[in-house]
Amino acid sequence: IAAVGLEGFEQRAIGALFDQLTKGGILGGYKRIVVVGLGPVCGHAACAHAAALPGARVLTTRPAASPAWRDAPFETRFRDARRLDFSGRFGFAPDGLRAVTAGVHLFDPLDAPDAAQAALFRGSPLTRIPLPHGGVYLDAMLGEGPALARAILAVAAERPSVASLRAALRPAWRGHLPWLERRIAALRDAGQDRRAECLVRIAQG
Repeated sequence: IAAVGLEGFEQRAIGALFDQLTKGGILGGYKRIVVVGLGPVCGHAACAHAAALPGARVLTTRPAASPAWRDAPFETRFRDARRLDFSGRFGFAPDGLRAVTAGVHLFDPLDAPDAAQAALFRGSPLTRIPLPHGGVYLDAMLGEGPALARAILAVAAERPSVASLRAALRPAWRGHLPWLERRIAALRDAGQDRRAECLVRIAQG
């Protein structure tokens, strides 16, 4: 799902389109459907509108469960979106995951807003993969090169595991210099010089 701007939080037309495709039997010929949303807004849209695709799988980075004050009083990034109505079927993103087969979220546990939003997503079909120091770079890491294709294949597997997902994503974050630099700096600040040097060698290829 590619949502443009904050209006992506309330794209009822997306849900209507999925409903139409489902009722028309167009999606019935696919063995598995993976819905992808990169970033808080697109991640929200992917999760929320999965309600119209029972049995689908969802892959997101840093998804926002909701920008609404009643759901996320800590959220300050999407103030303009609070004027929108989130009481409908696609308002609270975690509700959309109730009917999915699997959901995978990548998030930075050290980024307070992203971590708080991630905590609002709960349930057995959901796998949350924390990537410290990833921040906004997570969207780029997954969206560049063959990383997204590998991740989609991992999510589409019969029983996606954390190990298989991490293996599929490892080349992406090992090849992303901005994330490696942040991770190396954090390790050195923590006195973990050996681990930092390992990452330096990875960064140098």
